[in-house]
Amino acid sequence: MDERAGRTYTLEKRRAVAAGILDTGFSTFLVLLAVRDLHATPLEKGLLVSGNGLGYLLAPVVTSALTAFPGPVSTVLAAAWGLAAVCLALAALVPGTVTYLCGGILASAILSAVIPLHTHVYQRNYGPEERGRLFSRTNLLRILCGSAAGWLIGAILGRGLIGRPTLLLGYAAAAGVAAACLFRLPTGRFDGAAVPNPLRSFRHLRRDSFFSATLVYWMLMGFGVLMMLPFRVEYLANPAHGRGYREADIALLVTIIPNAGRIVGNPLWGAVWNRLDLFQLRLLIDALFILGILGFFGSSSWTVLAVSSLLLGVSTAGAEISWTLWVTKFAPDRLVAEYMGVHLFFTGVRALAAPLVTFQFAERLSVHTLMWVSVGLIAVANLAVLRESRRFAPRYDGPA
Repeated sequence: MDERAGRTYTLEKRRAVAAGILDTGFSTFLVLLAVRDLHATPLEKGLLVSGNGLGYLLAPVVTSALTAFPGPVSTVLAAAWGLAAVCLALAALVPGTVTYLCGGILASAILSAVIPLHTHVYQRNYGPEERGRLFSRTNLLRILCGSAAGWLIGAILGRGLIGRPTLLLGYAAAAGVAAACLFRLPTGRFDGAAVPNPLRSFRHLRRDSFFSATLVYWMLMGFGVLMMLPFRVEYLANPAHGRGYREADIALLVTIIPNAGRIVGNPLWGAVWNRLDLFQLRLLIDALFILGILGFFGSSSWTVLAVSSLLLGVSTAGAEISWTLWVTKFAPDRLVAEYMGVHLFFTGVRALAAPLVTFQFAERLSVHTLMWVSVGLIAVANLAVLRESRRFAPRYDGPA
């Protein structure tokens, strides 16, 4: 790789260590503390896990505003991660449920809102032949560090060795380290197409029927997945659902085993990224999601729970790569961030709504009913994919 790609790869590896540690907070321990320590209401828990959805909704605004920013993209990314660190630190230092929820929600929203800028960096700094491979490598390191941190934090919390403020300060420090790495990235000024009105990015829905049809599929599938994945901690931690597992067991089933699946799946998905059609790839990923959701929420066997957690990790690894990079395969270079911003907006709609729906309806419906609704949405989405893949074959018949 050239010098620019090499420096980006080096800094991204360092950031992956800090980001992997922080991931355990957003995926597991912030929700676990809300359930166990704060006795949060269903609405509060739903809002906490929907913070990333709020950030996705703001992504087009961020992309639009950046066209007028005179500084490098690295400065914006570093500022965003630094601001997330401040939010987590305030949640640690100022006691109270409201502060805790606001700090966690805002930190998650800020980091999600700048995802198009990360995609822009990958597009500019990595060549097309090495993009999937380098991204999958740094993502693998992030997963490994998240697994180790999840095991350690679960053990420490289970023994009562640290409290909520200490854990939040640790997450704030991790975000600060990531910000320092991003500040040093070799990026220039954002050179995407000027979009003074963020709503203008949505013109691609009208102009590009392939893009709009794919987003409809992604909405159905994503809503089904996001109904249940954020609900795993609540399902295992709350005795009302018949589980009430210990902190270490929850960390094992929600963080460590799924991350092991991501470790196994990450290089495999990275290898097939340039070999399979986009729709073929998504059908395979979604089949694993369905199996994982059915096993995790449909069985009380520890073995089935563990195997299902592994399957969810493998499918998540594939979803991460395809979700992050799919627009780079057909969007014009100068419009990649715009396309990603629109994609993130609709991801935000479902990421914000799906957990809220699940946490609210879990008070009225059984977990099994919610599970079948989730699986049904994913199945319907994939039937639509089969139809659209034939319809758009002339436009898109190459590798994913």
